[in-house]
Amino acid sequence: MGTFFTSDTHFGHANIIEYSKRPYKDVKEMDEALVKNWNETVSPTDTVYHLGDVIFSKDHSILKRLNGTINFLYGNHDKGASWAALDYEEIKYKGVLFVLCHYPLLTWNKARR
Repeated sequence: MGTFFTSDTHFGHANIIEYSKRPYKDVKEMDEALVKNWNETVSPTDTVYHLGDVIFSKDHSILKRLNGTINFLYGNHDKGASWAALDYEEIKYKGVLFVLCHYPLLTWNKARR
C-alpha cells in the first residue's frame, strides 16, 4: 500500500491543454491519458490525496475509473462538488507532518517547527 499526492488534473477541462501546454489534441485524449497514467501508478489498495482542481465537468463518472482510495480536497474549480470534502488536511506520513491544501499558505500549523 502506497501513498500518493497530486493536484490539478483538470479532467474535462479543454482549455487547460492550451493554458498549461499539455501535449494532447483534445480533452478526450487528455482524460484517457491521465486515467491510464494514474492507474499504471496507483493500485486499488493505495491512498491518494488529490489537492484540488480535480474535474472541470458536470460528468464525474471518470472519477470512478481511478484506482486507490482518494481523499479529495477542494480547489478553486471544485467548490460545491459533492465528492470533495476538505479545504485543508493535516496528516502524518512517515513521521512527518504534512499540511495539505490547494492554495498557497503564508503560515500553517507547526510552520516554525
